[in-house]
Amino acid sequence: MRTKKGLELRQINSKSYILESVESGLSLQKMITFNTTAAFLWKSIKDSNFEQEDLASLLQEKYSISTDMAMEDSKFIIQEWIRANIIELV
Repeated sequence: MRTKKGLELRQINSKSYILESVESGLSLQKMITFNTTAAFLWKSIKDSNFEQEDLASLLQEKYSISTDMAMEDSKFIIQEWIRANIIELV
């Protein structure tokens, strides 16, 4: 998987948002808000290929959670990102 080009994570006050850059030519139909964990993951994998295991590993390192919980959480965030159309399968 890979994050779609032309998307930027922006911090506005205490919230994180995914916004399209003007040059991207993309047309998001809604604003996408990230919690701190999603923002952390996005920053960690932006512009690189990643798999569910990569996200799980990042979650385990940051939050000291079990492998099973990290895999479950990373699967959920990937599904949400696919639904929001902000990542692509490569």
